[in-house]
Amino acid sequence: MQFPNICSQVNESVLKKVIEWCEHHKDDPAAANDDDSDSRKKTTDIEEWDQKFMQVDQEMLFEIILVSFPFMLKFLEIDSDF
Repeated sequence: MQFPNICSQVNESVLKKVIEWCEHHKDDPAAANDDDSDSRKKTTDIEEWDQKFMQVDQEMLFEIILVSFPFMLKFLEIDSDF
């Protein structure tokens, strides 16, 4: 599996933040594909650690999303059921 080479284009503090998140969640079980119609549960059940982790300024949050996006696309490409 090849991932996009983004490390040379990323601010060190942003990359550290993304790595910190990955380390914390590395043993999490895979997300279930359930047809639960209660979308409220999916948006409000956020662990305390994640809530604290995302308490960053708007610029940092934006950069974290930009850095993470190519990895999410690669994950969806590999694990999709299409």
